[in-house]
Amino acid sequence: MKTLFCMILAVVAVALAGCETESSDQISISISPSHASLRKGESVTFTASGWKDYTWAITDKTIGVLSTTKGSSTVYTAIKGSADSQILVVTVNIPADGINTDASTNGVVDVNSSQLVNAQAVITHNP
Repeated sequence: MKTLFCMILAVVAVALAGCETESSDQISISISPSHASLRKGESVTFTASGWKDYTWAITDKTIGVLSTTKGSSTVYTAIKGSADSQILVVTVNIPADGINTDASTNGVVDVNSSQLVNAQAVITHNP
């Protein structure tokens, strides 16, 4: 009887703990601000939201630099004072079938079944 009670208790615990998933179709990441205008030497902080484990990139490293390429925020600094523009992109890698937050997966994600989701911001340089 004690064994049966323990088995029922274990099944109830597993059922209550469940397994949360989130489809990549439901994920929308964004960057704030979505546009910035800077002169040489000026900086702006960009912040991403909607997911986690963000990777930042810029299209032209000769006119500006990022403080970091990983994390939920980065600081962009204009190093050239010209009438150029560029795109700041933040990307996250999301499994195509969602993220399993069950502790039994130990946070391992199968990169073969993942997809990249990104957001962009425009940076305009002013002379």
